[in-house]
Amino acid sequence: MATQTFGTKLSTLMDEAGLNQTQLADKVGIDRTVISRIVNDKRHPQNHEIGWFAEAFGVPIEELLDGVELPEPIRREIERVQDLARKVLDAEQERDEALDQVEAMQAAHQAELDARDRILETVRDEGRSAVEVASQKLIDCERGWRRQVDQVNAERDALAREVAQLKAQLAVRDAQLVTKTNQITKLKGQLTAVREGAGGTAVLVGLLGLAGGAALSSSGGSGRRRR
Repeated sequence: MATQTFGTKLSTLMDEAGLNQTQLADKVGIDRTVISRIVNDKRHPQNHEIGWFAEAFGVPIEELLDGVELPEPIRREIERVQDLARKVLDAEQERDEALDQVEAMQAAHQAELDARDRILETVRDEGRSAVEVASQKLIDCERGWRRQVDQVNAERDALAREVAQLKAQLAVRDAQLVTKTNQITKLKGQLTAVREGAGGTAVLVGLLGLAGGAALSSSGGSGRRRR
């Protein structure tokens, strides 16, 4: 129930705060004559002025108007403004809660992104390590193959040299065989001539001479020593 005017309540608050009208006017930001008229109940405060007075004394509007008699239109307007202010505060609170939720979601999303990046980095590191290991194995295998190829080539060259030597020896033996074959053919011809009696004595002497010469060449040194 209203027991005092707004001017009386304002005067009481000024006394409690140790403010005079000039000081309150400076603090609120309105003319001192306005303060004087409100304090002396010659003028009702406007809605925005009530908010300024509440802010100046550091009290809620409800406390400032508690027990104060005001005209009904002003009180309804104040209640409307207070209701609107509460709605604004509620909306701001809901907005702040929504912002907090968004920040929490963003933080969670960023944490997931960081975790994904760490996993990807780990996979990349493991992949690089696997590639390096596989590359080293390929290099080692290639080196081993090259050593084996070099060894096979060396053995092939050695075999080729041996084959060449064997071919040379075979060519020499073939030549010797041709020579012996020619000698045998010649001897056969001479023997045939002996059998047929054509110059047999001369041929026989020739053959005996060849045989004797071969015998002498094989034992010539020892015969001379005996003499």
